[in-house]
Amino acid sequence: ARTLGAGAFSIIFRHVLPNTLPSLVVTAALSVGGTILEMAGLSFLGLGAEMPMAEWGVLISEGMDLLQTSMQFHLGEFGVIFIAVILWLFSFSTFIGILFYARSNIAYLFGDNWASQTAYKVLDLVMLFIGGLAAYTVVWDLGDIGIGLMTIFNMIVLIPMASEAVDALRKYEREEMGR
Repeated sequence: ARTLGAGAFSIIFRHVLPNTLPSLVVTAALSVGGTILEMAGLSFLGLGAEMPMAEWGVLISEGMDLLQTSMQFHLGEFGVIFIAVILWLFSFSTFIGILFYARSNIAYLFGDNWASQTAYKVLDLVMLFIGGLAAYTVVWDLGDIGIGLMTIFNMIVLIPMASEAVDALRKYEREEMGR
């Protein structure tokens, strides 16, 4: 571009910026996620924001009370029942999705047999029932623990598999170069 007479401004905005923009977007997105995880970790350790400060967990907790109160004020008991039905439908669809996702994992870990699949489904139903009876703060805490455990288990499995993944990538690249 310089040999064709383009200036520095033109080179930056026509060549450099379009090529670096996707990397900048990904870096920014990962930074936001990392910051959220750091804040959650500090809150978990008791080192997070103090009570007057707004934090997502507090806002969600206060928001649920406000939603139930306002729906009951405007629609009577039907409003509270409506919220319960909508939350049940959301929970049920999430439950079905998790069962579908986890079925292959259970089959891999314990074999694709009736006993292990049924035991997992019964355990999930019990957890869903307990979650429906418990306070929503307890359910959020259990959900956070579940996501944390899932992340830990995934990292435990993925780190030893890194060499296999790199080998598969190299094999794929060789096959693509051969075409």
